[in-house]
Amino acid sequence: MSRVARAGSAASALVWVVAVIFVLFAAPRVQAAPSAESRAKAAQLQKLRQQIKSLRKALDSSRGQRDQVRTELRQAEQTIGTVGKALRSIDADVAQTQARMRQLQRQRASLQQQMAKDSDVLGRQLRASYMMGRQEQLKLLLNQTDPAKVQRALVYFDYLNRARSARIRAAQQQVKQLQGLETEIAAKQHSLKQLQAQKQQQKELLESSRAERKRVLAALASDISSKGQELQGMLRDQQQLEKVVKALEHVLADIPMNKQLDRPFASLRGKLPWPVSGRIVVRYGSDRGVGGMKWHGVMISAPAGTEVHAISHGRVAFAGWLRGYGLLLIIDHGHGYMSLYGHNQSMYKDVGEWVQAGEVIASVGDSGGQHQSGLYFELRRQGNPVNPSRWCRAGGARTVGANP
Repeated sequence: MSRVARAGSAASALVWVVAVIFVLFAAPRVQAAPSAESRAKAAQLQKLRQQIKSLRKALDSSRGQRDQVRTELRQAEQTIGTVGKALRSIDADVAQTQARMRQLQRQRASLQQQMAKDSDVLGRQLRASYMMGRQEQLKLLLNQTDPAKVQRALVYFDYLNRARSARIRAAQQQVKQLQGLETEIAAKQHSLKQLQAQKQQQKELLESSRAERKRVLAALASDISSKGQELQGMLRDQQQLEKVVKALEHVLADIPMNKQLDRPFASLRGKLPWPVSGRIVVRYGSDRGVGGMKWHGVMISAPAGTEVHAISHGRVAFAGWLRGYGLLLIIDHGHGYMSLYGHNQSMYKDVGEWVQAGEVIASVGDSGGQHQSGLYFELRRQGNPVNPSRWCRAGGARTVGANP
């Protein structure tokens, strides 16, 4: 069979293989109907999200027009949270792109080294062939008188010729591979520039949102002119949170936990990690300084942007802005237990998502009108607050302050 015929046959075989792959993977497949269990879970999740949406609308309408300043604060802090989440995503994309570029550059350097070696060997072969002249096979035959030696010479010549041809083909393939690497590196560099441009735009939006928040906080401070107003504000904030917790208890009552992940939360008492490392500047049960109100959780001081971790597995039951608590995330751990994470800068999970113990769910911030960054952390059992220090491991957070 001629070389052209063999090439045509190989091409036909390749086309046939591609056609088979297309039929197997591109053709529409018959999908198995979703099971009754999967349909039930989807319905439960949809119900949860609809009820949380209704709860948010009810909270918004209860604020009314008299809370215009706090509405502006909410909008500014929600924008900051959204931008922070976008920046985190961009940073992850940048890191992934840079890692891929480094891998491609290592591959390119390795390939260039191999090409240099192969080029040197091929060059020596070509020079030797040139020195023997164009009739090298004939010379090999004429220089031999023994038929056996002639046969061996022919075999050696064929071997050398095929080896040289193979090196030439390998060199051609290396050139194509190098061109492919150069193209992908250029594409990654372009992608990296686009990501950096997006990041710059988000940073500018972040700065403008922070400036707007600062203006709103100044207006909010001028509105609170007495301790009585401050007490009323705190009471309303606490009542709002209680409404949310009670509503969530009702919503979640008929939505069972994932049995594969379900581990009795009560068995973790004293073993839970703290959601963030830092100083406890406000203790559970300490005086809030106005009207004899007590703290139902702890405030952990930490730099803005510090990662907040879920203390245990569970499902996100609430993720939104709440007056007095800023960007608040609530995780349902089953059996009537919930953990609350407030004053976040950004939240990385949404309602209905499952989280694992230790998973990053948010970042520390100062939302809710705070002047210092930190995480407000609560634990609830059957809707009632419990002391987090009795549930979380000692040494995970350091307690400071004079409040007992």
